[in-house]
Amino acid sequence: MKKLLSIVEQGGYPDFTELYREAGYEVEQTTSIREATRWLKKNVADLIVTDDPYFRDRLSNVETIASIAERHPETRLVVLVEKEEADMLKRLEDQYEFAGTLIFPIDEAALKALL
Repeated sequence: MKKLLSIVEQGGYPDFTELYREAGYEVEQTTSIREATRWLKKNVADLIVTDDPYFRDRLSNVETIASIAERHPETRLVVLVEKEEADMLKRLEDQYEFAGTLIFPIDEAALKALL
């Protein structure tokens, strides 16, 4: 079965676990980048879906996860982001490959299409 790592740091949006399962994924959910990093040291995810409420001057949580995901070419990364942070994320698109980015509020049909 395909593995999906859901990183929910920000929350405040619907739980998409059932949608992920319907798409054929075994779902692991964490609430922090630290937990996700620990999980990724022992497992390989086919898909990582993460929200990132905190873009910093130097290194964001998305960069941390993207750099880990790069070690496994089969791993795809979807980022959920606030509209105000979308420009910061665009800067990272030159450096990392994302399977998709979705802006809050998340359109469930758009997310389903990325699965």
